[in-house]
Amino acid sequence: MLISFLRYSFILCFLSLGITGCFKKKKELEKFEFSDSLESAKIQSWHVNSVSRWEHFGHTIESWDSWRGHLQRSISFLRERQGLPESYTQPAVTKEQMLESLELLLKLSKGSAKEFWRKLDENFVVFTPKGDRERPAFFTGYYTPLYRGSRKPNQRFRYPVYAAPSDLKANPKVYSRRAIDAEGLLRGKGLEICYLENPLDPYLLQVQGSGTVTLEDGTRLGMGYAGTNNENYTSLGKLLINAGKIKKRDISLSAIRKYFEKYPQDVPKFTLQNKRYIFFREDDGRPRGSTGAIVEGYHSLAMERDQNRAYRFIPHQPLLISLPVGRDGLKTLIALNQDTGSAIQGDARADIYCGVGYAAENIAGNIKHPGDMALLWPKSQALPKKIAGKPLLKTPTKIRRY
Repeated sequence: MLISFLRYSFILCFLSLGITGCFKKKKELEKFEFSDSLESAKIQSWHVNSVSRWEHFGHTIESWDSWRGHLQRSISFLRERQGLPESYTQPAVTKEQMLESLELLLKLSKGSAKEFWRKLDENFVVFTPKGDRERPAFFTGYYTPLYRGSRKPNQRFRYPVYAAPSDLKANPKVYSRRAIDAEGLLRGKGLEICYLENPLDPYLLQVQGSGTVTLEDGTRLGMGYAGTNNENYTSLGKLLINAGKIKKRDISLSAIRKYFEKYPQDVPKFTLQNKRYIFFREDDGRPRGSTGAIVEGYHSLAMERDQNRAYRFIPHQPLLISLPVGRDGLKTLIALNQDTGSAIQGDARADIYCGVGYAAENIAGNIKHPGDMALLWPKSQALPKKIAGKPLLKTPTKIRRY
């Protein structure tokens, strides 16, 4: 379900605006305030418009060179697939239609970014959401964590990462977090893939859905998603806020880690309140989304799925998005919908993939903002009637300019 990770203070401007334009952009950031909510607006409809009328048309696209490489890899992956995963709502898109869209995007991306915007306007339209607030979309970040671990338990590495039990799909409710972590339901049954050194690490690995473990001999072990007990997800950050342990404005992954480093005895007290449990399998260590495609920092995102894990949005759908990254830098990105997540709920809600490792963790943990989202649709294809169950209207929305 993105970047030069350490450039926190970079603010995007039209080159033609000069210094005055940059100050104007700083003011614009006030409209993208850091939020303690994780919800998108209530979307009433989507609107079709020309690309040139999108608010952030012409802005610098972050990580332009890496975008082209990721797009080429995604096309190669899709060509090898039998078809697209099931799409839960309209529009239904075939593999051939999606390949046509992505191959056209790749062709347009071969020149400069400036030329790309002009060609994009000639060949695509955008679908933008309209909701009950000015910035209807909402973004968070996720990443691929790196941990140290061991194949066998020892004094340093004691906290197991489990493979999926053979009867998980038939009896998911049996495998509750309390039964596994507090009562030892799976202990000694041969399902331990490896052991990590911090009691919070297996939990955070589950939140991210995949990761990489460096073993004691230096080899790396990839951890991929293998299944879930299908229980409801409860945010650890929200639990800590409600308990008065961390203030809303201060909540981040870094703040959560610092709290539990200071109070390690509180780890089970809070983690056991999240009933959802994720199981893993060994893989090649390359970060992949639920579509099976390799995800790329700033160019892959995760969107909502329904309770049966079908796609609410079109797999591999290209989107333009604009949001603050690092709280003080407005970035315009082009990304593909290549992942899903149980905690991502809302018609204009997305989780931005931020890459691998500790720098990516710091970036991802601080993305929690409203922003702007635009789905790209080729002019050569007929317009759908609905997007994620909401009507697609041809009436143009009011375009904001700063």
